[in-house]
Amino acid sequence: MKAAILVVDPQYQLVEFNTAAEMLLGCTQNSLGTSAKS
Repeated sequence: MKAAILVVDPQYQLVEFNTAAEMLLGCTQNSLGTSAKS
């Protein structure tokens, strides 16, 4: 269902991709920060 929406609305796909990228970057930065502290 989600994939269908992404195909129908390219603009929504772009927003979804940006959100996913920000979440991934945030998780990566949090992991690096935790590792550096310990």
